[in-house]
Amino acid sequence: DPRPNVVLTFLESTNAFFLTPYGDHYAGLMPQLSALAGQMTTIHGMHNTSAPTISALITALCSIHPPDHPADLRRGASADGRLAYTCVSDVLRTAGYRTVFLQGASKTVTGKEYFLRTHGFDQVLGLEDLQAAFPGARRGPWGMHDAQLVQFAQRTIDRLERERAHDGRPFLLVMLTLDTHDPGMAAADCALPPAVAQRFPAAVHRQLAAFHCSDRAIGTLGRFVLAPERRDRTLWLLTADHAMFADLVDARLYPTAGDRRHFAEIPLQLHDPLHQLPKRLDRLAGTRDLAPTLLHLLGIQPALHSLTGRSLFGGTEAFPFLVGRSGERLVFARDATRAVELPVGRLRTACERGEVLLAGVVTALGVVDVTACDLQAWLGWQNGLWAAQRIFPA
Repeated sequence: DPRPNVVLTFLESTNAFFLTPYGDHYAGLMPQLSALAGQMTTIHGMHNTSAPTISALITALCSIHPPDHPADLRRGASADGRLAYTCVSDVLRTAGYRTVFLQGASKTVTGKEYFLRTHGFDQVLGLEDLQAAFPGARRGPWGMHDAQLVQFAQRTIDRLERERAHDGRPFLLVMLTLDTHDPGMAAADCALPPAVAQRFPAAVHRQLAAFHCSDRAIGTLGRFVLAPERRDRTLWLLTADHAMFADLVDARLYPTAGDRRHFAEIPLQLHDPLHQLPKRLDRLAGTRDLAPTLLHLLGIQPALHSLTGRSLFGGTEAFPFLVGRSGERLVFARDATRAVELPVGRLRTACERGEVLLAGVVTALGVVDVTACDLQAWLGWQNGLWAAQRIFPA
């Protein structure tokens, strides 16, 4: 069976500028992933267009924006609305893949386990399973550290490979790290290299140390996945669930004031054993585009589906602007050079006033202005998909 195994790794709250392929401001902070970039394709222009984590996972895996912010839900409600829609995990399980989700936090936080188990995952593993696997190991404020997560992931990959050798079924392993969530949740003995620490104020050292130690763990995973006996049969995608929350972290973490946005550029690096891809691809894209891109690389074209994004390798250049949302709280639009963020209530007012958000965007249909009313119409379309109870957009 020539189909590759798939490992999709989400880095918690990680902006692209922390990795050297995207700039030198934080050179030396994440050397392991920066070194692995030489063996992978690096996407420049990938933006987080959904937050927080549960919303971002739905957007990334299912290519649709959930209508609510988790903090606005009624007790016991689910961010995904418990509706019938298709995720990449559904498609791959239907295609014969084993599907596993692994994280360091508890499986039940923000209803993640319900979402995952009802959208294509055979197995959901989290804090409870890692504690059993590493008795006596110290945990962080919200869960097990990334070092234990990676050890568990390697054991899981070994198990899944043995099962594939027995019955021929490939696997999808999706994993989510934890240590880099603000204000930095790495182990107490995690420290910055002196050469990096001396370049930044002490107030941000804890957060930066979390990125450095998470890099060490994920670098171990990367070398494991890209080892000679595995690299020719493993598709590995490395990205972030979302960027840092701009209003919750120290402003000095941002290289420039203009970087301080919720909907910021995030890393996307991938190793594809099926295609000869360029070392670098510049493509304006967002969270919704991840699932269509993964399916495109695997050569899978689902018939009737709910994916509203586009593959990075299949036509995104015809639509050179992005839109995004964080429930009914914040909306976003950008093109290659400009970005606008505003509260949903402010969007309604801007539409009434006829405001233009992005002027003179060159598209396949000609030069257009993206207006506040356009963005409001897009929000109405996405909300209408959920309201229809069964999401299969044209």
